[in-house]
Amino acid sequence: MPKINRRTRGDVPYQTPAEPSVRGALAPDVSGSTETGESTSAEPLTVKEIIRESHEVDMFYMCRAYSEENRPGFHANEDRFFCEEHVRSKNSELIDMFIVGVLDGHDGAVAADMVADQLPALVFNQCFLDQRKVHEAHVGGFEEIEKTLAKTGSTAGCCANSCVVWGKYLWCANLGDCRAVWIPLNNADSATFDTGAFCWMSRDLKASAPYEVERIRSCGWRVSDGRVEGLEPTRTIGDFDVKAKVPKGVISIVPETRMVDMVAEARKKDKDATDVQGLLVQATDGIWDCVNGQDILNVIKTKQKSVRQLQKYLATAGKDFDPEHQVAAVLERIAGDVVTLALTKGSSDDCTVILTCVSVQPRSVEGK
Repeated sequence: MPKINRRTRGDVPYQTPAEPSVRGALAPDVSGSTETGESTSAEPLTVKEIIRESHEVDMFYMCRAYSEENRPGFHANEDRFFCEEHVRSKNSELIDMFIVGVLDGHDGAVAADMVADQLPALVFNQCFLDQRKVHEAHVGGFEEIEKTLAKTGSTAGCCANSCVVWGKYLWCANLGDCRAVWIPLNNADSATFDTGAFCWMSRDLKASAPYEVERIRSCGWRVSDGRVEGLEPTRTIGDFDVKAKVPKGVISIVPETRMVDMVAEARKKDKDATDVQGLLVQATDGIWDCVNGQDILNVIKTKQKSVRQLQKYLATAGKDFDPEHQVAAVLERIAGDVVTLALTKGSSDDCTVILTCVSVQPRSVEGK
């Protein structure tokens, strides 16, 4: 594989509605008609346009995660997460893209481990070397991982929720029933702490969702008791024992990809906004089975003073930005509180939350 300017952030410290409609709308789908992975993405911008625009902004982020094994202890924790970034050149610390994701493994963690290890580099390569759009890069990445996983003989599978921030744009490529939500934050200097409307970056892709039932029927198969041959998620990596029993494409590896312009979202609340900050929350279904959007907001508000401090740091750090700065600790505390809430409300699955604070602002003169 050709080498690119990839930098790993390092080890990240350690209700079931099909339509996640709490407090906000679903981001636009840019997947296009790509069920086979052969057609063109519906993303509105070319890769060259995105690269040009990404060089006009400074982007900083911090992410932390928290995960707990299922309380009954039926098996070891099969959830995984990743967070990696791409820098502009070998000698530059300036970030032009980062990718962050959460994975829900089943029948073992082999598939989830493989996605966590391989997907970031595959997406970076396909975007920067092959000039493929983000959706197409994920389709290609998942195809490569699926081929590699098939050679192991494993029947393990996993759901994947992968988000990319590139310039002022946020994408989410989703397989299965993990979820992501973008929560805009108002300016840290404002008199009161406030968030904009939630922008849900994914919806559940499983056999109980009417839109997936329709897709599966169009592939010539059926759903029985909310499952396909015993499998609830309908888009996954792996699960070759199930895929062998059904027509190709029924259990799909083509993600549903959604995209949002974070500046445009901020301007829904402040028409003059140029600097953008917000929280990206991604979690496995062990969380979403018991916790909703309002619960997430309530937890964030209990930590609003520390969130403000983090916002101010990201807005002013510039070239002195330290990804390990102590202000990021609030992200792990929020993630941990959300996991605890899910367990308190009865979740019996592995529970993982990865929380990312993003700051995007017009390029400073010294940053050029």
